[in-house]
Amino acid sequence: MENDDTEYPVRYIPASKVLQAKVPFLDVSPNIALKKANNVLEEMAKDYVNWVQEDIKRLESTYQDLCEDPKSKDAITALYRVSYAMKGQGGTFGYDLVTFILNNLCRYLEEREEFNEGQLELIELHIESVRMVITHELTGKGGEMGKQVIMGLKQMINKKG
Repeated sequence: MENDDTEYPVRYIPASKVLQAKVPFLDVSPNIALKKANNVLEEMAKDYVNWVQEDIKRLESTYQDLCEDPKSKDAITALYRVSYAMKGQGGTFGYDLVTFILNNLCRYLEEREEFNEGQLELIELHIESVRMVITHELTGKGGEMGKQVIMGLKQMINKKG
C-alpha cells in the first residue's frame, strides 16, 4: 500500500470554548466527542476497500445504463449521484485520487446532455481508474502510480474530450 501523507499533514484542532458552550447537550466535551468520531472513521477506513466494491459495482451498473441510452437524463443523473457519493467517501477515508477522479467525472457529466462513443469510453476510463486506485490501495496522492493514473486520464481527456 502506498501512502503519501507528507503533503497532507493531519492536525487535531480542539474545539474552542465558544463552540463548547454552544454544544451543551453532549454528555462529554466536544473534544472527546471529536476524538471518538475520528476513531470511528479510522476503524471504518480499514474496511473501506472492501465495502467500496459495492459502490464500484453501482458505478459500473449506472454506466451500463447510460451506454444503453446515451441520451437518458435518468441514466446521467444516476451515474452522477453514485459518482458524487463516492467522491466524498474517497477523501473521507484517505483515497484522495478517488475524490479527484470522480470530481472530474461529475464535472464532465454536468457539461453534457448526451454522450457519443468516445465520451462513453472516457467515462469508462474514469471508472477503471477508480477501480485501479482501490485495487492497489493508493491512498493519499498514490505515489508514482497515482501520478501515472492521473497523467493517463488527463491525456485521454485531451484526446477524447
